[in-house]
Amino acid sequence: MTHAVCFKCGEMKFGAWVPCSTCGASPASDREINLSMAMTDHYFDLETLEQMGAKIKQGIEIQIVNQKG
Repeated sequence: MTHAVCFKCGEMKFGAWVPCSTCGASPASDREINLSMAMTDHYFDLETLEQMGAKIKQGIEIQIVNQKG
């Protein structure tokens, strides 16, 4: 897993839990950690990650919903 989206600013970064090189945010709460893990190339393709990042930049809150079950 190398590509991830920053939960705070929406920029692409390297790794889910590393601080963002753009805004410096580092996931700390359970929600931030879970969201950061979900918004990676482990679960989504690069195009989808970029779309998520664009939404965050627009101020739209990202909701990851489990479609199974």
